[in-house]
Amino acid sequence: MAGDETLLAICIPTFNRARYIGNLLKTLHADIQGFPHSYEIVISDNASEDDTEAVVGEWLDKLPIRYFRQEKNIGPHNSLAFAFGQSRGRYSMYLADDDLIDVPGLDAALTTLTANPDTVVLYAPWTLIDLVNDKTLSNFYELPGDATVQRGNYLHMLSLILQNHIFAEIAIFQTDAFRRRFPRSNDLAHWAFTVPSEYLSVGNVIFSATPFYRSVTNYFADERRHQLGTEEVEVSWDAYRGGLEHLLGLCISALSEQNLDLLRSSMHEFLIRRMLVALKFRIVRGRDPIETYYLASRLRGMGALSRLPKPFDEIRSEAALWFVTHDSTLVDGKTQIGLVGGFDPSVAETLQSITDLDLLFYDTVPNGAENTLFIVKGSAASTDMNLDRAKAASNKVFFETDLLNKFL
Repeated sequence: MAGDETLLAICIPTFNRARYIGNLLKTLHADIQGFPHSYEIVISDNASEDDTEAVVGEWLDKLPIRYFRQEKNIGPHNSLAFAFGQSRGRYSMYLADDDLIDVPGLDAALTTLTANPDTVVLYAPWTLIDLVNDKTLSNFYELPGDATVQRGNYLHMLSLILQNHIFAEIAIFQTDAFRRRFPRSNDLAHWAFTVPSEYLSVGNVIFSATPFYRSVTNYFADERRHQLGTEEVEVSWDAYRGGLEHLLGLCISALSEQNLDLLRSSMHEFLIRRMLVALKFRIVRGRDPIETYYLASRLRGMGALSRLPKPFDEIRSEAALWFVTHDSTLVDGKTQIGLVGGFDPSVAETLQSITDLDLLFYDTVPNGAENTLFIVKGSAASTDMNLDRAKAASNKVFFETDLLNKFL
């Protein structure tokens, strides 16, 4: 098949996901009947050890698949780059082996691209779906309508991203433009903001309001998947900042001080929103409470204390209790936790939820309770409890006030 006969290459890297890619190809075959554009499916099998090759083989005579099996695992990014390198399409797109396509949306996107030959990439929101419960959830972001950013207009791109909270991740791009720039990711500036700027240096960029990609949040009822994107949300806000600052740097010479301040304020709000999302994810998923505390403390410093998903005092209290029950220099599997004084019952409930260590309750510090870490109600200045007993037995003592002051 000659390159000019193929409009779109759908590039799919895969590794040990036979069950998923089998379902993807089955769904594609059912949904893409009558698709008005020529296309190919490029699969890069990263030396899978399951029956991926056999599963793909079942579809070779039913779909325009070009299947490549790597001799050894070359890593996910290299596998994706290999698939893009094999593209014969005028346009190329990435499709995860555990996601799906919205075929009408894809038709509309290709129609838009072919009608606008100066456009080198089209970005669109993606739709979140739950296959197990057969639910369409939401789009990751929303746009009021399509927007075209003219080549080199970095200020327009940055403004669109900030106004609509766009993450430019799902795209169809001119294959030639990709090969002129070979965009790459880095750890300091998030690729969803840097890669679009690279494309904008060679042509126009369209941000479409119509999704063509369906991201599956819940695939099989009997299996939980590791999803890098959902974990990235918890930690990537500084890279988001770096990507936005990169875009700002590209257009800063054309800005007045007033406009520069407005953009920086918008970036500040963008980051607060992303960090609040990260904080919610961390709390729901039961992540390390000390790290959660520092994230909440940063949001407090950014002026977002009233917007936290739970009271800050609760967050810092949980961090303090996590510290005394999980720090390897303080406890081991034989350590007991002694609560001394009239603590609120919620303290014991929290401890029981975060540790398997035995909990003991005392009115005063006892004699001879070896290998016990004591948490004493109040402070050293306000208690007359006999702490010498605990210290003599080589036990550790934390006063409530001192412990909370560690996590102000």
